[in-house]
Amino acid sequence: MKISQLLLLLLFLLMQISQSEFAKYTIFFTVPLLVMLILNTPKLSLSVLSSIRTLLFLVFIALTSGLFHLLEYDMYFFFRDVIYFVQAPAIIALGAYLCVRLKGVRSILKIVVIGSFVITLFRLSLLLFQPEIILRLGLGTRNEYELANSTAILAFAVLYYARLQRYSLFRTYVGNTIIVVSLISIALSFSRTFYVTTAIILLLPYARFWKLTKATYFLSVFTIIFILFGGNLGAAKSVDESSNNLFDKFSASASEITIRSFSDAAEINHNWRGYEAFLGLQKYYKGNVAELLFGQGLGAVVRPPNWIFGAGWLSVIPMFHNGYMTILLKTGVVGLCVFFFFMYRVLIIATKHLNTSTTSRGRVVGLLGQACIFSILFQTLVVHGLFATTAPFMLLVLIGATLQAMATTTYSQSNSID
Repeated sequence: MKISQLLLLLLFLLMQISQSEFAKYTIFFTVPLLVMLILNTPKLSLSVLSSIRTLLFLVFIALTSGLFHLLEYDMYFFFRDVIYFVQAPAIIALGAYLCVRLKGVRSILKIVVIGSFVITLFRLSLLLFQPEIILRLGLGTRNEYELANSTAILAFAVLYYARLQRYSLFRTYVGNTIIVVSLISIALSFSRTFYVTTAIILLLPYARFWKLTKATYFLSVFTIIFILFGGNLGAAKSVDESSNNLFDKFSASASEITIRSFSDAAEINHNWRGYEAFLGLQKYYKGNVAELLFGQGLGAVVRPPNWIFGAGWLSVIPMFHNGYMTILLKTGVVGLCVFFFFMYRVLIIATKHLNTSTTSRGRVVGLLGQACIFSILFQTLVVHGLFATTAPFMLLVLIGATLQAMATTTYSQSNSID
């Protein structure tokens, strides 16, 4: 077996692990492969290394702040946070080194699609043995069957952009089949996050110009900061947890992510994302000047009042659904700015590549880079984002691979973005 084939096989296996019950152990299989690649692969492009170092600087801030509190923190949560924060830069680096070693991004795009398709088929196979499930599917039962696959969005994005740019990855009937199956998986998820992310992917090709892209990015960042520091998104509307009306769920989304306090346990349960973030914001505000700037570090946790759920159940919150609150609490305002700078840097590279590339492959890679950034911006607000128990492995590999692929193309000064 050739080295390239072995690497693709290992990447495929890591993708399957990342979507299994062993997902939280993916990083332990990733690091040995990354070390091997670092020792046996030419160096990454300077722009890629610079982007990874930016994210590592965020980890450095969190680690340093945590070390100042090491004697007062639970060591379990400290070392757990170390692992969860290191995952993102490590997996991005893995994607970049694989792109170098495999001499291009094409094989990685194909294995991402194939890996996602295998996971999707496995999840949907339950319908073959229990077809009556389709009649019971809905908001209230979606978590019982685990038919949805978050990576189906990535497979759809790769093939959708490839189709738009006439970049052939598979035979037409194979690509069409994977697109249809992926869309079925997304539809059966009954997930607002999946639906909004898919909408972002669909709309991005029609907002490719730099000024519009930049305006969208800064508007998104402004909205996130407004929400993060307790901005009210309008009249609160709570929906009964038993409601199976998707429209009601969407209309209640603003209420659920608005960061505020409640005195009623039922309201807290309905708006848990907003309330847990409120507890995080309160803890952040209690910090001194240094902690406001650089956070309270790895190992910082929030302990919700016992009257909400009772003592012994959910007594500690180490990570928040609102991933920006996790970043703010553990790395402070400086860390939050570093995170937004990393995202902006990747977005600049992707948009530049999209608008200057003369090849279909280059335009696909540029679109994927943009899609990754805007998807992360949204998903970090509602489902943890990059720093979580189970990192979005395939998304991070794709970021690293596309960054390296974009960096291999040189541009003349006349083609640069002002």
